[in-house]
Amino acid sequence: TKKSARWSSFTIWGCGRDGRAFFKALTPRSRAKVTAFCDVDANKIGGQYQFFDYRVPVIHFSDAHPPLITCVALDRTNGAFEA
Repeated sequence: TKKSARWSSFTIWGCGRDGRAFFKALTPRSRAKVTAFCDVDANKIGGQYQFFDYRVPVIHFSDAHPPLITCVALDRTNGAFEA
């Protein structure tokens, strides 16, 4: 994204399908700036997402540091965040 070009690092909120697709769509330079994925799913927290040479930790959303890019699909939950 154009905004992410100005950031030295950022976090992606959502380690599900949409967050991973967003990460894959980033340029290699922008991928290197992703410090973490954050999520609310206990099954994902503490793990890591690996895409080729990139390994990104998955943290609880309360441990995330801005800036954040939100990649949460609301169309599968009637517009509500999953908890």
